[in-house]
Amino acid sequence: MLFDADGVIQGTRAGWMEELTAWGGSRGEEFLLAVSAADVSCLAGADFGAAMREVLRQFEISAPLEDVLDRRFWIEVRQPMLAAVRA
Repeated sequence: MLFDADGVIQGTRAGWMEELTAWGGSRGEEFLLAVSAADVSCLAGADFGAAMREVLRQFEISAPLEDVLDRRFWIEVRQPMLAAVRA
């Protein structure tokens, strides 16, 4: 049995894009594109943490990666769907 996570059991959290873009300041859109490129690079085996630390360095963001991308940052679990899977 296959349970689809993205868009079914979990979805993107409201406001995530605005919060992420804000880290880039006046270069917010460019920062968002750099984060996306770091994410895509993982599909080819790159280390996401290392790629993101490089993005933070390029944008002169001194905050720890964990502050910029909290584990709960991207997704929110859809509890009714999780209950359906449990059932």
